[in-house]
Amino acid sequence: MVFDFAALADSAQQFAANSDDLRRRIDELETEAESADGRVKARWTSAGLAGVDLDPRALRMPAAELGDLITETVKAAQQELERRVTDMTTESFGPDGEQMVPPSAEEAAAFITDMHTTFEGTLQETTVIIDNLRRAFQQR
Repeated sequence: MVFDFAALADSAQQFAANSDDLRRRIDELETEAESADGRVKARWTSAGLAGVDLDPRALRMPAAELGDLITETVKAAQQELERRVTDMTTESFGPDGEQMVPPSAEEAAAFITDMHTTFEGTLQETTVIIDNLRRAFQQR
């Protein structure tokens, strides 16, 4: 079993770079929603509600109706941000987020077993060489 840890490390570096870029883009993202009648506008960022703008006509609405309209508009701005974050995440990492695929437990175990066997064999060969050198020096 040969597992390419260098490829995994490269993949991890790319994953980290994409994550940093995605975080920056999300932090800069601001969405806006407007009620159908144009009386309420809401802005949403990754930090939450960024603002609500009311047209002067909105102030003539009954309070409960205005409250509902503000709530709906804010929710629409939030949902738009969530949709755009999902799109950006898919763009950065693919639809299943499978850009960096770590080895399975079986692959990792097999790799470690192979490494252990290789190391053990190398250690035995090195021990034989050292013993032979020791004998050679003692004969002089």
